[in-house]
Amino acid sequence: MFLGSKSVTSVKEGRVYPLIALRDKVLFTDVLVPLFIGRAKSVSAIKSLKDNENLIVFAMQKDVEENDPAPEGIYKVGVLAKIKQKIVMSDDSIKVLVVGLRRAIIRRFVQTEPFLAVEAELIEEAELADSFYSRLLDEVKDKFSYCVQINPRLGNEVARSITRIEEPQKLLGAIVQHLSTPSKMQQELLEVLNIRSQLERLLDLLDAEIKTLELDDKLKEDVKKQLEQSQKEYYLNEKMKAIQRDNALQQVANVACLPGIVGNSLAMPDIHYGYGFPIGGVAATAVEGGVVSPGGVGYDINCGVRLL
Repeated sequence: MFLGSKSVTSVKEGRVYPLIALRDKVLFTDVLVPLFIGRAKSVSAIKSLKDNENLIVFAMQKDVEENDPAPEGIYKVGVLAKIKQKIVMSDDSIKVLVVGLRRAIIRRFVQTEPFLAVEAELIEEAELADSFYSRLLDEVKDKFSYCVQINPRLGNEVARSITRIEEPQKLLGAIVQHLSTPSKMQQELLEVLNIRSQLERLLDLLDAEIKTLELDDKLKEDVKKQLEQSQKEYYLNEKMKAIQRDNALQQVANVACLPGIVGNSLAMPDIHYGYGFPIGGVAATAVEGGVVSPGGVGYDINCGVRLL
């Protein structure tokens, strides 16, 4: 879900904000994200917010297994976000809906108890409007549209929504949440301060995503072919076992010994045991010196086997 244009001129630079460390999750600007807050310090940080402001910094922690990360265990670039909605659960955890406002650089930790608080400097996003920038933006949109085409999990409506976005940070956040890019690589993208370099880095991530999706498609097709081949081989093996069990092959061999046979004694794939001559067997005998096999001609009315 994406928001429209917004103003953050009321947000002051160098302010102190509560901070929540995220596990294996990078928050970007202009994207609405639901989060479950359960750790004691994080819950305290949410409860400390004033209803008329609800501003908080989110930054990813470096070790996903760490339950209480120290300041040095938290990345220095995060996002200042606004809590749009919060619901306190029965176990005292909190479900929140947040939207990223501005990228933030953590200058120092002001406190670590009862929750983390930091002094953060907000990043001013540059305005780009030259022709190179426009081409870069179009290339990003085109590559993401192709990702949607080859990814069955994404619908065409996603591509249509995203390709209408013109603000670079909003476009970047909207696209990244649909990629399988590891969180550490997303963090690296967040830390690229120059927007043009960010978009170029995003193109690299899209190329990697496309290669992964195409490889997945190839692997699925290869597996499908292997399964089809395995099923075919299984069917033929079972068919051969059935033929061998009812002695139809022995009847083929017997037909090869008929007087006057011309060429080989043959059998169709659906061969099965018959009256001396296997059903599905094929043989020709010479007019002179050959024999007529009643079993080969057939006992049923309009059997389909003819004496010519």
